[in-house]
Amino acid sequence: MLSGFLYRNLNELRRAIIKNVSRKRGTESIYFKDAFHRVLAEDIYSRTDIPSLSVSHFDGYAVNSSGTSEATTWKPVKFKVKGAIYPESEMENLKIHGGEAYYVTTGSLLPEGADCVIPVERVKHLNRSEIEVFHSFKPGEYITLRGEDFRRGQKIFSKGHKLRSIDVYALGLTKNFRLKVYRKLRASILSIGNELTDEPKDSEGRLSYNLFFYRLLMEIGTEASILGVVDDDPEEIRKRIREGLRKTDVVLTIGGCSVGERDYVLRAAKSLLGFKLVARGIKVQPGRVTSVSLVEGKPLIMLPGHIQSALSGFLLVAVPLIRFMEGYPYCLPFKRVKAKFAWGIKLKKFKPFIKVRFVETFKVNGETVAKPLLGDSSLISVLTGANGFVLIPKNKDIVKKGEKVVVHMMNSCC
Repeated sequence: MLSGFLYRNLNELRRAIIKNVSRKRGTESIYFKDAFHRVLAEDIYSRTDIPSLSVSHFDGYAVNSSGTSEATTWKPVKFKVKGAIYPESEMENLKIHGGEAYYVTTGSLLPEGADCVIPVERVKHLNRSEIEVFHSFKPGEYITLRGEDFRRGQKIFSKGHKLRSIDVYALGLTKNFRLKVYRKLRASILSIGNELTDEPKDSEGRLSYNLFFYRLLMEIGTEASILGVVDDDPEEIRKRIREGLRKTDVVLTIGGCSVGERDYVLRAAKSLLGFKLVARGIKVQPGRVTSVSLVEGKPLIMLPGHIQSALSGFLLVAVPLIRFMEGYPYCLPFKRVKAKFAWGIKLKKFKPFIKVRFVETFKVNGETVAKPLLGDSSLISVLTGANGFVLIPKNKDIVKKGEKVVVHMMNSCC
């Protein structure tokens, strides 16, 4: 174990974050076309009936159903076809009386007097202007009634709803062109290390993880920015963290947060006004040195330098914390899939810690199998093959081949 670490378990961390981290954030008014994946800050109601008038659900003939009441296979009823109606047709003065019909296409409005549609395949065409009907039809058959989809004044979405593609379409359809949403949470990322660079073409330095975590933040709907790379210098780290906290709601640092000779992140953070430590380490391996503090009320999430450790901290700490700030319950929001372990593994170290193991899932005879991808926490190749991760409980030292596990699917935030 590393000296100076308190190692909260995930439940303790959850309680500490709920107690200490503020969920307050602003709102803004946006155009509906820009609302994909935004979170509503108000209830939304339909401003019109959808459809605005009854429309045809099939290609066929719009008639008054009473005219079909006597129709049978041996005694068909004839209708005179007055013309054709299409979705773009002008409807003024279009009406039918007894024994009359209009040809209509799917989505067309119905003429005055019509209350049902007879599908085109259920009539006999005598000539261009006359049809025969062999069955009776009821009012409302093969049509979508006015307001059947949405009624004017009907509540469509509740405050806190995250808008999907179909939701954005519904907003436009119901004439909700402007809406109030929560402002996107803003997060910034800073990598620490003399050996790192964000521009590998122009330097012999090792590529930082900034771009990787930038994309992960964008995928969960956070407005992300990169603060760049800073050398192992406590004063420069302090300045860059302060810059990030001034511009954004959350700062994530990568590397420099352990207790080695050049691990200066915590020291730099402690020198900032309003510093408060929330967690110094978590009982998770890899990722155990992940730490959380507040600086003037804003979270500073300190992630380890090894890629698998940093990703564990991001998935288990940063994601639920950020979503909590956005108004969601504090939890792991990833889709869960039950799977069989492809082979057994032994877990020798960190017995009282939860173990994160990245896996690749695939189907065998219709059943989901999880193949553990093992290797040192600095190996990126483990992650390029993974699409999920498994949390192995503390004090469990073996997972057997064929044992049922729960896989958290990455890139599946709900």
